[in-house]
Amino acid sequence: MNVPVQNIIVEYETRVFRGGTVSSVGATSIFLQAVPPPDDWDDARATPAALVRARIFDAMTRAVAEKGYAASTVADVTARSHVSRRTFYEQFADKEECFLLTYQAASLATLARIARATSALPVEDWRDRLTVALETYVGVLSDDPELAQVTLIDILGAGPRALAAREEILQQYTDFYRRLAARACQANGLSPVPDVFLRGVVGAIAEIVQQELMAGRVRALPNLVPTLARLALIVLGDRSADTLGASVKPAASPGEEDGLIDTPGRRPLNR
Repeated sequence: MNVPVQNIIVEYETRVFRGGTVSSVGATSIFLQAVPPPDDWDDARATPAALVRARIFDAMTRAVAEKGYAASTVADVTARSHVSRRTFYEQFADKEECFLLTYQAASLATLARIARATSALPVEDWRDRLTVALETYVGVLSDDPELAQVTLIDILGAGPRALAAREEILQQYTDFYRRLAARACQANGLSPVPDVFLRGVVGAIAEIVQQELMAGRVRALPNLVPTLARLALIVLGDRSADTLGASVKPAASPGEEDGLIDTPGRRPLNR
């Protein structure tokens, strides 16, 4: 029997939105924001399922941020997302698949934000593109500390498939820096940069950000942009980077020195 799409939407909103507010998925959820608005009725029919999937991704993120990947269960995710186990298993084979797709969705949404932010800049302004990309990247993480923890810390301990998924995403970041290096060569006559160097930049940026997360300075991540930009410029062969200031350890924002570590009800990062 075909159920009218408007009935599906009403049922979804009744279960998920309570009193006009989102019950656990905040309006700033990167998963919710990544669901495109429908352009036609065919898109509208697919939208409720996409919203449910986004809600499960968000719930998986919150569960793992609180308890860790190993200790989190499907029951934790279904309870947070207000979906049934049947609905969960209609979407995912198991907890691991859900976690890997959650990581992938968050990472691709971040890359999409970077692409949108940098596409407005002239191609020849490769330095500005670098700065805007880094600002966007750390902005996503600082806006959602739990997302930052899961995508940079918990992914490392979730098994070999998780590490492979992480490497796929890091390769996409490497592709971005490869394009940036090509523009730098065209605009400024800089020497070509070996791929291993570009992959090293991506890994170094991830490591520096991870260190700040482990130190509980997630809200201060935007302060890292000059340091990260200088690192990338040096690898790209831009000697002007030598004149840029860079702080090794950004100052913590007020009240952020303990950050995620001592937040009540949240699992410590430095476990």
